Amino acid sequence: MESTFCRCSTRTVFLPEPGSCSTTEGALPRSGKGHILVVDDDPAIAEMTKAMLERMGYRVTALTDGSEALEVFTRDPDGFNLVLTDQTMPEMTGIALAKEVLAVKNDVSVMLYTGYGESSLPEKAKEAGIRELMMKPATREEMGEAVRRVLEQGKDMT
Repeated sequence: MESTFCRCSTRTVFLPEPGSCSTTEGALPRSGKGHILVVDDDPAIAEMTKAMLERMGYRVTALTDGSEALEVFTRDPDGFNLVLTDQTMPEMTGIALAKEVLAVKNDVSVMLYTGYGESSLPEKAKEAGIRELMMKPATREEMGEAVRRVLEQGKDMT
């Protein structure tokens, strides 16, 4: 006759009392206003960025193709407050997209969000009219601060 042993574990989870937690330090309020066009050839990154910005209160259109993004932007240039684009994409780089977008509407804010840190990229981005260069990955707080800064200041990248 075989005997079977049951190994049981007990875990205690301590939960805070309702109302006892303050807002997480550095948390961003849901106060973003405006429509952002997100362009990244990686669908997962495009969707993650879209979800992050929507949680901040922005309206977001996310696309994975620079040419399609330019077409969407050209149809309604006044409908977007910010274009947030990846740099390294097939067929059209983020800098090329920025130049095309700014040729359509020269006062739209453009941010470059990239995982590649080519040493001449900041200078090329500034020359193209890009207002902010941000390296991937960025935290929600970093993204929120950068987007707000670009939308509020409307000045050239420093």
